[in-house]
Amino acid sequence: MWLDALGAEKNWAVLSGDAFRKRQGAERRLIRKHGITVFVLQPSWSSRRYWDKLSQLVLWWPKIVAQANAVEASTFEVPWRSSGRFRQI
Repeated sequence: MWLDALGAEKNWAVLSGDAFRKRQGAERRLIRKHGITVFVLQPSWSSRRYWDKLSQLVLWWPKIVAQANAVEASTFEVPWRSSGRFRQI
């Protein structure tokens, strides 16, 4: 599985538009096992147009990189508004 490959390489962070929210499940267990940091886009991102998502992601990018470098093995929700804050999930 791709999470095993990332875990073997170390120092990866994942940005996801899909759930990763399931409390149980193979993906969640592998994320914890390998110490991967995950950023999950808040559900409101899914209703936005492609270019709107892209421009908002560019605004978030420096914060995502800084947070990924500051923590290990955490999962955060990324809100739509770039003035918002990460929420640990």
